[in-house]
Amino acid sequence: MAFEIERRFLVRQGFADNPAFAKATVKICTAKQTYLKKKPRIGNARIRSVFDWKTGETAFFYTEKELTRDPRVRVEREREISKKEYTRLASRKDPSRDVIEKIRFYVRYKKQEFELDVFRLPRRIEGLAILELEMKNKNQKIALPPFLPIMAEITGSLSNSELAKRPR
Repeated sequence: MAFEIERRFLVRQGFADNPAFAKATVKICTAKQTYLKKKPRIGNARIRSVFDWKTGETAFFYTEKELTRDPRVRVEREREISKKEYTRLASRKDPSRDVIEKIRFYVRYKKQEFELDVFRLPRRIEGLAILELEMKNKNQKIALPPFLPIMAEITGSLSNSELAKRPR
């Protein structure tokens, strides 16, 4: 069992043409996340395929996450899985949630590695941009990249799991 300590920020569009953003981007991937039907005593379970633009390789992961009292901290269990297991688990897709597809930019700034997700699917959130930073501890000081126009901190809200929920 591991703890994920993370902060999330909503980013305004228009950053892609900034040369500082291009210079700080060290890797780009396309990720597809599928949330699975809930199991007893597990928060959210999902599978993810990650296509690396540089290597052309795809990796597959299974992840379980549980909330804690602190919105910055979650219990996380993640492991790499085979394509066969990914396909098998996809049959357990939660019908109340859409598949999320996003482009993930890995951005380095002041010895920190941020993940900037720009959502492509579902269409209702297309273009939404969220910056994440996984931290070593809850009190870690962070320096946000000035070339990314931060609109608001959204830690504890607008989780990917929530974004995947279909409107009623």
